[in-house]
Amino acid sequence: MFDPLIHAPIAIQIHVAVVIPAALLGVALLLGRKGTNRHRFWGRIWIILMVVAAVASFWIQTIRMIGPFSPIHLLSALTLVLCVRIPMLARAGRITAHRRSVTQLFWFALVGAGAFTFLPGRIMHHVAFSAGQSWALVFLGLLAAGLVWLAIHTRAAREFR
Repeated sequence: MFDPLIHAPIAIQIHVAVVIPAALLGVALLLGRKGTNRHRFWGRIWIILMVVAAVASFWIQTIRMIGPFSPIHLLSALTLVLCVRIPMLARAGRITAHRRSVTQLFWFALVGAGAFTFLPGRIMHHVAFSAGQSWALVFLGLLAAGLVWLAIHTRAAREFR
């Protein structure tokens, strides 16, 4: 089941190892109370995970378009910029801009880019959909439903404020 990932280059293994907890922590941070010491602590951990994921992605060069890079590497560069900007916005008291940047980074870098990893021919597609693994369809369905719920919940919470 995890064979394709176990035999993948180390950059992919590192990337996956930090992206999964970043996605889970991101959901918890988006849904949890903001401005607390706990939020700041776990927010710092989330930023570190996102930086490691972005840096590792520069060594993932399975799709090459411009030298060793592809358009997805632009998202990696944007991730690094936002990982510097997000805490600066919070410290400056620009909470609306902070919230918008975190939300955009979560949806584009984790959810959007993550969805592409399940396309046929990609390692995560092989991990999730290799012979007889119907659990992957159930998992992805639950994940999609959870993300829709998260989008509705965070939008409703924002409109309530």
